[in-house]
Amino acid sequence: MKLNIITGAPSFGKNDVVNTIFSRISNNINDRTNIVWVPEAMTVYMAQYSLNREFVENLSSIDETERDKIRKWNFDYYMNSLKALKEDTVIYFDRFVHDAIAFAEYEKRTIPNYIIDYINEIKFELSVYLLSPPNDISSNNKQAQLSLYLKKCYQEHECNLFEVDYDTVERRSDFILSQGLS
Repeated sequence: MKLNIITGAPSFGKNDVVNTIFSRISNNINDRTNIVWVPEAMTVYMAQYSLNREFVENLSSIDETERDKIRKWNFDYYMNSLKALKEDTVIYFDRFVHDAIAFAEYEKRTIPNYIIDYINEIKFELSVYLLSPPNDISSNNKQAQLSLYLKKCYQEHECNLFEVDYDTVERRSDFILSQGLS
């Protein structure tokens, strides 16, 4: 199974690239039926549910230990569903668990151990396409700093990291698709 993760700090064109790739994959789905697309909303939902205590605060009748169990169950269910896919499946993610870790580190938030444990145990081939900021962005810019946290997180977990230069949406999309389906 091959997982392709498209990531980047906010405002660097990720959504345009993701929408272009999704459109191309959708139009050519008959050429290869073992392609799965996981939108950012699902990844964000899973990450928020696992990392953000406020996300389940509405469950006021459940104590904190039970809330943690619910968060962990949701995370495990999501990750185990990936393992059930066919071996030759190619999956495109709009962000991945590592993004939640990088954002949490940037914001100085605590990361649950089970998430770190899972990432350390991942046996999938991860190809990460980090959309680089424009060359004229200051390194003090918040988005540029987030980009560095993303890069560091994926490198620390030994992912195949491709830095996708800031360019047109079409060229960035072409590059990701040429690498991701090979």
